[in-house]
Amino acid sequence: MECLRILNQLFTSLVLAACCNRSRSDSKKEFYQNLFLSNIQNTTLNMAEWFSEGTQSMLSRSYKIYDV
Repeated sequence: MECLRILNQLFTSLVLAACCNRSRSDSKKEFYQNLFLSNIQNTTLNMAEWFSEGTQSMLSRSYKIYDV
């Protein structure tokens, strides 16, 4: 489920980048650029959390396997 949320955020970033690229006025470009940067930052944080949780989960499973 988390993976789908991250993919959605990445798709949103692509749409925002396209809107920024196609905007003619500087104020709209700046608006879309700020949204894009904010979305990329959030996506990066979510990906880091997701990978961290996955790594912790894998480590806990490996400890259970080799626990004597």
